Formats: sequence, structure tokens, C-alpha cells
Amino acid sequence: MTHPTSQSDLCHRCCLSRRDCLKVLSLSAVGAGVAGGVMAAPVATPGKSEFIDPASLRPKPQVRVAATFLELPRPYWLGWPGTAYDLDQHQKEYSALLAQSAQRTGVQVGLEPKPIHSEADLGQWISKVKAQGPHALLVMLQHMHCWAWVSRVAKETALPLIVFAPVGTAFTGHVGGAARLPRVHIISSLEWSAVEAGLRMVRAKRMFEETRVLWIRAKERNETVMERLGMKVRAIPRDTFNQEFDKQPATE
Repeated sequence: MTHPTSQSDLCHRCCLSRRDCLKVLSLSAVGAGVAGGVMAAPVATPGKSEFIDPASLRPKPQVRVAATFLELPRPYWLGWPGTAYDLDQHQKEYSALLAQSAQRTGVQVGLEPKPIHSEADLGQWISKVKAQGPHALLVMLQHMHCWAWVSRVAKETALPLIVFAPVGTAFTGHVGGAARLPRVHIISSLEWSAVEAGLRMVRAKRMFEETRVLWIRAKERNETVMERLGMKVRAIPRDTFNQEFDKQPATE
């Protein structure tokens, strides 16, 4: 009685076609390789003695935003959403949402304890924020006739301004003028997430301002600031970079 002496012989005796035989041989080779990998001892890799997480290099600037509500002297009538619109309740709700967004984004928000409801109050607030120098402003409208105040804030402070105008306080005729002013971002919505996105934009702008880009070029040495982004670009001579690189010790 004879026995097969090879896998090819086995395939032949089992009446496998040439193609099926190749499949069997391939699977056998793969299985052997996997088994060998499982049984092999793990290969030690050298550790990084001076590993730097790139995320740790990301700028973490201070971001300050001054905020307030704008409303007319009470009591007043709201054409829409109507007299049933609870001003105090909505201001309480938006204040809580603002505090949560500030915590999530890492933005320091200074909210005025009372709404602004007169030209005199608005003038005092404008003087206050100009003296404090926040990175942006946030005004939350509680009446459709406050848009003239929005334009005044934008023009007199020259600071980035986020305008949250819930439904009922922003119609085409009111929004048109302020929407064309520079540095003004208008949100006409009931979705608070859009306001938080505005805070993130302010934070992103601050991160750009704290970012430095190294430009290795010929023999130049200077520093310029990118328009609008505020990001600084520092040029150094090519030889300077090579010399500093050569000074660095070798590590694992």
C-alpha cells in the first residue's frame, strides 16, 4: 500500500483539478505563515526617548468675549412670536446655553447681568468693551427694532461681532444694513449650536494669531503678519536652519 508523499501527489490522488490544487497549496502556505507568526517571539522595538505629541504644540490662547442682551424698555408688544413670548425665560435659557458653550469651547465669556434697553446703556457698554479689549462681542436680540444698536456697536467698537437674532427679531429689512458691515456675523435661527460655532470661529482666529510659520529661504531674516488671519510668518536664512539642525543630539 502506497501513501502520498507530497501535497501535489495528494491533490492528484483526490482527483483535484490543477486550479483547485493550487488553491490548496496557497492556503497551506498562508496557514503555515500565520502559525509561524503566532509562535514567533515578539520583536522588541526601541522606545522613543524624546517623543513629542504634535497636539501639544497646538496654540492654546486666551479667548475673551463680551456679551449682552438687547431689548427695548418694557413692557412692549411683540408682533411675532407674540405677547406670550417670555423674555425673562428666554434670557435665562440663552444665558445657560452660553455658559455651557463657553465651557465646551474654552472661551471666557463676560455676560452683562442686565439687558441693555436704552441708548445711554448701550453707550456705557460700548465704552466698557473698548476699554477691556475683548477679542469679540456677542449681542442677543430680543426685539426687531434693536438693529440700529447692532450697527452702532459694530461701527464704534470695530471688533468682531456675533449677532444672535432668534426668529421674530430678524427680517430682511432689518438685517440688510448690518449684514454688510465688516466683522459682523449674523445668526437668524432658533438653533443655539450656530452661536457656539461662532464662538469656535473666534477661538480659531485667536489660534491663527498665536501660530508661527517658519520660512526657510535664502539669506532672508524678517517677520510678516498674514492679513486678516493675523498669523506670523518668520523667515530665517537657510544656513541658520542647517546649523541648528546639526547641533541637535541623536536619540533613539
